[in-house]
Amino acid sequence: MYVHGLQPVAVWQLTWVQSLADECQRRDVSSLAGLDPTLFHRAYHQRMVQETQQALRKIYFTPSDTRDAGYIETEHFGVRFPHRSSYVDLTCITQRWLRDLLWDHIADVLRSPTCPRSAQPVDFVRRAAAELSAFIEAEAPGGGHDPTVLRGEHVHRFVADLRNRERLGLTFRAQARLDGKTAKVTENSRRMVFNYGRALLRGALESGCAERIGLDRAFIAAMPVGGTGTPRSRNPFPDEVARALADGVNLQQLADGYDPHDRGLRDMWETIIATGRRANEVIQLRLDCVGRYGGLPLLWHDQTKVGNLNAAVRIPDPLLDRLEERRRKTLARFADRHAGRPPTPVERAHLALFPTDILNPDGRRALSYTWFHTGFRSWIADLDLGGHYVAHQARHTLATRLLRHGATLTHIRRYLGQVSDRMAEHYVHLTQSDLDTVLQHVWVAGPGTAHPGEPLTSDTTPLTREQAQALAIDLSRRSTPAEGGFCTFQPVVDGGACPFNLDCHNCDKFVLLRRRSSLPAAQARTMAPAGRGRPRRRHRRLPSPLLRAHRPRHRRPGKGPGRPRPPRRRPRAGPAQTPGLLPPRLVHRLPRRRPRRRGQRRAGRVQRYVHSRRRRPRAGSRMNTATIAEPRTAAALAARRRKTEAALERVHQAIARLRREKAQVGVAAVARRADVSRTFLYDNVEARAAVAAVITAAGERRGQMLVAQDKEPETAWRERALNAEDALKAAHAEIHAQRTRIGELLGQIRDLEAEWTQEAIHRITTENTTLKQRIRQLTTDNRTLDERLKAARSNLRFQDRRVADLEARLTEPGPPT
Repeated sequence: MYVHGLQPVAVWQLTWVQSLADECQRRDVSSLAGLDPTLFHRAYHQRMVQETQQALRKIYFTPSDTRDAGYIETEHFGVRFPHRSSYVDLTCITQRWLRDLLWDHIADVLRSPTCPRSAQPVDFVRRAAAELSAFIEAEAPGGGHDPTVLRGEHVHRFVADLRNRERLGLTFRAQARLDGKTAKVTENSRRMVFNYGRALLRGALESGCAERIGLDRAFIAAMPVGGTGTPRSRNPFPDEVARALADGVNLQQLADGYDPHDRGLRDMWETIIATGRRANEVIQLRLDCVGRYGGLPLLWHDQTKVGNLNAAVRIPDPLLDRLEERRRKTLARFADRHAGRPPTPVERAHLALFPTDILNPDGRRALSYTWFHTGFRSWIADLDLGGHYVAHQARHTLATRLLRHGATLTHIRRYLGQVSDRMAEHYVHLTQSDLDTVLQHVWVAGPGTAHPGEPLTSDTTPLTREQAQALAIDLSRRSTPAEGGFCTFQPVVDGGACPFNLDCHNCDKFVLLRRRSSLPAAQARTMAPAGRGRPRRRHRRLPSPLLRAHRPRHRRPGKGPGRPRPPRRRPRAGPAQTPGLLPPRLVHRLPRRRPRRRGQRRAGRVQRYVHSRRRRPRAGSRMNTATIAEPRTAAALAARRRKTEAALERVHQAIARLRREKAQVGVAAVARRADVSRTFLYDNVEARAAVAAVITAAGERRGQMLVAQDKEPETAWRERALNAEDALKAAHAEIHAQRTRIGELLGQIRDLEAEWTQEAIHRITTENTTLKQRIRQLTTDNRTLDERLKAARSNLRFQDRRVADLEARLTEPGPPT
């Protein structure tokens, strides 16, 4: 009873205590410590017995006794989680060794300096241990009571079973929930079981408990990591839903149908809509949370999630009137409960604006979020809005509208009470007005519709032909051709140099095109080198001719990729000897050309290069080839010249088109645009000269643009830094001048007024308050300018480092073109 008196949650009437004593005497009960509360028929008797037993357990049982009994008392470690009992039941884990590991793990968590604020980590690790216990009870030998027989395969089977239950939508094996119900296995619950089960087993391994009980190391190592899951942010309310949730008729339906006792359900929802506060922050408001300060209506609340207590935000006047009306109702209920007595100043400071009627004699306990969510969810279901909506989406809706009207992320972070800009970054994708403008021109009706080309979005006008051409050109510049694909890095697309040293295949900005397995016959003939009638056959062990590394152009005949070897000397055939000068037995010893057929290789020599040109036979040599007619040869030469001239014309057109599109000019890009081979560009003198000239001009132009771009940001940031310093000096001077002027004016007022009237005192007080607000405003502006100055200096240092890096790159010798 002494402990109950220290906790102002409920009042035990004297008649209740007397009736409980009579009932215990009638039942011959000597102690309430081990008594079952369900033996009593009255509800208040059961509550009294349960509360008494909870207080007695902390006295009669030590922590080691609770470990043996299968539960843990958090108050033994000086911790009491909000809205939770100190008693945590662990009897759902049937294996004694696993229950002891769980008890030790929870005790370490409660003793740690980073003890959690809520009971959620304790509940999660308890659920993970209960699920593992239920599985090994059913699948392991001997129910898993002997840890020495457990192996890694048991954990593998446990993981597979849990994933199958998630896939099939089945429930957990164990009943670890406090309400005794079973829950379905979802992705988040499965991750939770893996993460907390792994932490439990790893903690036992590090502390040495696993080795002491004989638990196999493979059993611990087999427990996988569940991961962090996929974070998802709430969407704001659609326009029609937002209008329905803020409609006066619907709000009155919320108050009449789901808050019959007028506890403030409508007031909570309207406060959430107007201020964008979290639901729990509004529910936990104190009685004196609103008022006018300096003529402005402010709402004072505690942002417990981020540790920002007693924060103030401005609210509209209608909301101020509604909350003041709710304060009068709360005070009237307190007076009715305490025989017409108003609360004292100490009691008033702790009163809740939305107090609950259950176990709350002093009015300090506010309503629960469960009560608010139950009424709000039923109201949403009756409105039939065609979707699932929660109260937290009002916060996203307010943030989105603030962004639409020009507020920055810094302003929204301060107003919504967020710790960093990262918490507000998921609002950015809703305010890309430039993307919306482009999409309004891109989303048009297709060719099969009644009006093809008509925009599908509202509030837009059709494009003219000039605007459509300009848009097409602009969209084509979003990427630039590169070797084997397209580069989407915008500085390179705009004509700048590649900061990754043209390493396209290891760059995430490079879009790879699909490689073609084979080329058409016409294109293969076009890519073949000039002067060859048909490709020669290659040995199956020779490298592929498509690999340029195996067919370099700078090697001389007789030199391969290995060690250099001099060409093999052979006796050269001289002029044909006059028959009859030598004896017949010596004629065959003279060096002469051996007759061979067309396409036959010479004996004793390996042809190293496929693309080497065929030598013409000398005069006097014998060849078994037919004589080609002169008109046929001239026609072939003319066709070859026309083909070469057409290829040169395509090369010049491709170069002009690439320069017009401001794309990167290279041998691969020109060959692809002109539909010629790279061999043609390297062998033909005119084509090689044209490509080299364009590449040289583009490099010079790119260098000039980089120099101009580097000079412009440096000048801009220096000017901004100087302007920020000048503004800061001007602000300091203005503050000093204002303070001096204020002092002079106050001295003149005191000199002129001999007697102080109430009106003068009130006026001076008002002016003093206004001046203090002005000082606070100037201090805020000073802080803002200081932050801008620091940002400008940081950006200036970054630009200096970038300039130094670019200068170092310019001094390095570049690759030969």
